[in-house]
Amino acid sequence: MRKLKYILPFIILLIFMSYTFTISKTKPCEINLSYTLNFKGDSLKNKLIGLKWTLSYLGAKLPKGSFNKSISAISNETFTINFDSIGFNEDALNSIKELINNLKKTEEYRYKNSIDLGEFVTLTIGVSENYYSITGVKKTFTEFKKSYLFNDSLKFAVLNSTVAFHNRILYLSTGKATNKQAYFALEGNGSVIDDSFVPEVFETFDIMENGQLRFAIFNSNGDLISASNPKLGIAGKPGKCIWCHEISLSPLFKETPDVLNYMTKNEFTTIIKQRMINLNDYRKRLDSDIDFTKNQEHTQMELLYISYMEPSLERLSQEWNMPINTLKKLLNNKLTHKHEEFSFFGNLYHRNDNLKIAPYILNKIPLSVREK
Repeated sequence: MRKLKYILPFIILLIFMSYTFTISKTKPCEINLSYTLNFKGDSLKNKLIGLKWTLSYLGAKLPKGSFNKSISAISNETFTINFDSIGFNEDALNSIKELINNLKKTEEYRYKNSIDLGEFVTLTIGVSENYYSITGVKKTFTEFKKSYLFNDSLKFAVLNSTVAFHNRILYLSTGKATNKQAYFALEGNGSVIDDSFVPEVFETFDIMENGQLRFAIFNSNGDLISASNPKLGIAGKPGKCIWCHEISLSPLFKETPDVLNYMTKNEFTTIIKQRMINLNDYRKRLDSDIDFTKNQEHTQMELLYISYMEPSLERLSQEWNMPINTLKKLLNNKLTHKHEEFSFFGNLYHRNDNLKIAPYILNKIPLSVREK
């Protein structure tokens, strides 16, 4: 008993030292990401391009050369990324640290010592709350409007919209400098022509310091919401805004008549065209790892989250380290589908339909990156 009296504190000290050492070794701004190559043309190079664009859409400035320095290979299918030096501000880094900390506690991460690269994109771009937190959007629509100058001289009525089921009103800020430009759309019911239009949702975007567009959606009370109301139109979530706008101030896609007391179609088109020229000039001056002239590279980001959320049999086999024949039996002849944009993915499943088949508990993901 006397020996135990002296040994016990020593054991407790060792446990404490071990715990302290483990915590000190933890790098809160690093996470391990795993990947699979499972469709024609797929490559690690393209996946890293997709990740780079994801970080850019999240607001990272990505100073020249910083992205490659942030990546460290672990194996043929896993690498580490460090977010410390790729141009996120302190608030964004804190949000990323919180997300990383939560992911490292999951069964999936403990099982693989990583999460899937496509999953990471899905949980950042595709979860509006995470996207808002990392990009630092304003908490209310009132705050957003106060950050820029708006007046009725730069408002445009869209009677035939590709986004809204009803009329839509667009407001352009009066500031000419790129960092003073912002936009918002009013979605609602009623008619602009007879002044019966009542806004129910406010969809906004402005331009981040890294030259990317930043999107947010607010309800009629001016509070942030995850997606626009599907009863009013097809705007969806910020992830869909990114998919549709890509890197552009979108022009009109449908003919729409001019409305009294609003900008004419020609006035609106001229302003958007000039502002896009100015934005491109601004982007050219950035010393960044993102080359905005390669305006299709962002597609690699979309391939990451689509192939994760709608995996093929081959992908699941690689990801879960299961023989294809075993996996076929577990899937029990579940229906497959083709992706409407990228048919080269082949026959696909919906990941959320197959959660119980994985060898570990999968992290919760949204049903869609783009839709509510």
